[in-house]
Amino acid sequence: MAPTATPTTAPVGYLSTAEVSRRFFAGLSAQTIRKFVSQDGLPAHRVVRRLYFNPAEVDAWIRARGGQPDAPPDPYREHIKKLVDAAPPLTAEQADRIRAVLSSGAA
Repeated sequence: MAPTATPTTAPVGYLSTAEVSRRFFAGLSAQTIRKFVSQDGLPAHRVVRRLYFNPAEVDAWIRARGGQPDAPPDPYREHIKKLVDAAPPLTAEQADRIRAVLSSGAA
């Protein structure tokens, strides 16, 4: 019996890890993209030892998670929320100073 051929090039129209990072995830690291694949179920197709992504599947995955296709999911959002929730309330003076900085760019 003859061995079956293993494809060695990316499927037509699919994106590499770097391309999917730039297009959908605002340049997140390849390591983070691989984490999305292994831990969060981001659909990917392995060719030899490389990952390739169908843009429509990536878009659907992002939308299913409540994101916009051009905005990266924020892996830090939950941690930031915990920090903010645990912080003491702002004083009136602190709130006024923040408002001044945000509205005028100077304190």
